[in-house]
Amino acid sequence: MSRRDTQASQLSNQDLAALGDEVERVPERGFRGLTFPPRLEEAFERETGAARTRYLVATGVVALLIYDLFLITDRMMIADVFGTALVVRLGIVTPIALLIFLAVWRRPSPFLRETLETAVTVLASLSVTYLFVISNSANATYYHPGLALVLMYGNVVVRLRFRFALVASMVTIAAYIVTQSVHGTLALDVGVLYVTYLAATAIFTLIANYTIERDQRFEYLVSLRERCRRVALTAVNTRLSELSRRDPLTGIANRRALDDYLERVPGRPRQDAMAVVMLDIDHFKLFNERYGHQGGDECLQRVAHAIRDSLHRSGDMVARIGGEEFVVVLPGADVRAAADIADHIRQRVVELGIPHELSPDRKYVTISAGVAALDRATAADAKSILAQADAALYRAKAGGRNRVETA
Repeated sequence: MSRRDTQASQLSNQDLAALGDEVERVPERGFRGLTFPPRLEEAFERETGAARTRYLVATGVVALLIYDLFLITDRMMIADVFGTALVVRLGIVTPIALLIFLAVWRRPSPFLRETLETAVTVLASLSVTYLFVISNSANATYYHPGLALVLMYGNVVVRLRFRFALVASMVTIAAYIVTQSVHGTLALDVGVLYVTYLAATAIFTLIANYTIERDQRFEYLVSLRERCRRVALTAVNTRLSELSRRDPLTGIANRRALDDYLERVPGRPRQDAMAVVMLDIDHFKLFNERYGHQGGDECLQRVAHAIRDSLHRSGDMVARIGGEEFVVVLPGADVRAAADIADHIRQRVVELGIPHELSPDRKYVTISAGVAALDRATAADAKSILAQADAALYRAKAGGRNRVETA
């Protein structure tokens, strides 16, 4: 399982944003649950499943080694069934357990993973029970408390999910009671004592198991909620930042965004050519007098969209900087290319055919444009060409409007 797999299991900001509402609905105070709602359960498994798989396999292999080392005590304590112990431990339990660990390593579903690990615990407990039941050695009595080790392995060491740990514990205790009832050689009082020991071990380890899983899930919930809130706050701040740089009427950039853009575009040493186009709606005050502010707003919106839709290169930008004034920034464009774009925009506005009955020149809305460009733009030059474009715009208006002038 590679580091790349672990990184890929982490939730993205988009995932966290989608989970935000659902996380908030899970009560944090008094949290007692061992399962989350389906989407959160999926997120929990996605982010913790890889680590749990590694842990289960690592602890399982260590426990299997310890389990097989008990062959030493088998030889000393229950020598009459040592050959059977070799077959059971090395020929049956060990290969089955290794196959299970391999299957767990391949990341099956959480239910199958926990079921397989539960099977290892139950198999170990049944094998130990079988060995001391078939042995005629007086020392076999000392093997009975060894089942407590199996319960501690399943409930505390590998920390089976609580309901699986409960099943493994019940099967172990039930199997012990049945075998002692049918084949047991212990005195009744000793048998009751061992059952009591085993049941107490199961209860104590299950309490620990429940607490560990609950705390793990609670910590994950708190962490997930904090991450979701952080992503939501970042999204809000980003949105507010975007809104602060957008003209609320037309939706295009505002003066603040333009200033920031001009700071960035020539930020690299000796940026290539850059052109600026300043545009102004002709006789807009008269338009407002005739059609009112609502009509003026609609006109501004349509003109702004026509300008924006005329720009097709990445890096081009349009901003509204005043009542009826717009600026287009064209990185990499020379004066001729910028003038062509400006004239295309002018023609697009004419094609809108917005009526302008009070215009002394034409009875439809037009724009005038001034173009300025630099062969090589630097940060110091970026804003200076605005003044040059503004002077060219003034000449366009003085020359009869609905035209493009270059600096």
